[in-house]
Amino acid sequence: MGWVTPAAGQPSQQRLPINIELIDEQTQAGLLIGETLWDQTADDRFAAFVETHASGPVHWVGDGLVHFSIQEPNQKINVALVNLTASRGVAVSPADRRNVVGSYASEIGAQVAINGNWFAPFDGPAVSNGQVYGGPDHAYTALIGFTEGNDVILQNHRVVNNTIDPRISNGVSGHPTLIQNRQIQSINPDPTFLNRHPRTIVGVADAGGILLLVTVDGRQPGAAGMTGDESASLMFRLGAEQALMLDGGGSSTMWIEGLGIVNSPPGPARPVANELVAFSG
Repeated sequence: MGWVTPAAGQPSQQRLPINIELIDEQTQAGLLIGETLWDQTADDRFAAFVETHASGPVHWVGDGLVHFSIQEPNQKINVALVNLTASRGVAVSPADRRNVVGSYASEIGAQVAINGNWFAPFDGPAVSNGQVYGGPDHAYTALIGFTEGNDVILQNHRVVNNTIDPRISNGVSGHPTLIQNRQIQSINPDPTFLNRHPRTIVGVADAGGILLLVTVDGRQPGAAGMTGDESASLMFRLGAEQALMLDGGGSSTMWIEGLGIVNSPPGPARPVANELVAFSG
């Protein structure tokens, strides 16, 4: 699991690197190498990532999936980390399923869910189980897609694709790109991103092996929300190598199996364009 090379006409991305030195050490020690070694080292990296970037009590939702909250002055943040090398993958709700976050996830047995596309009714394309729907791609959106093998394909919002990579089985669109290749991006000077609002953000780390799902509360006492620049800085601090803003405001919602909605939306739960959900191992 990791990055896959985009289809023709798309910028190349890096595949998940193999730690040759570690494999050599394991070989000299007489241990097995191959998929078993890869899974073990990926699990170790995920555990180390959680230890490094998690703040406060960590709730292990399932194998390879954790949730934690960050309380900062005037900010309330919820984070879910998913080990894509051990997870059963991700899914996106279909086009005709506009409901509150968590409804689709609970129906299909997922463990975590966030809201996805901007609702206009759909700004940019989405993919659910191989079915493409939503609005056209344009230079103000970016699609984060997942293959059946949990590989990640993510475009910068300044790249326009006339067709969706056929390897993407599930995906959502957002804007703007916050982090690309571990570099914080300049944010479009749109009032939506210059002012503080509730935020929903998706990111990846460990060369695509770890998925980050993040919500930032706002528009209420003790939770101011974040600007686009502040959101990018947050994701950088959380270790994201790539990050993309999804729909925010009153739609920003995170649902965890067994806990329900864990963040504090600024109003009653509302139907959203779609859900991005993830499974534990």
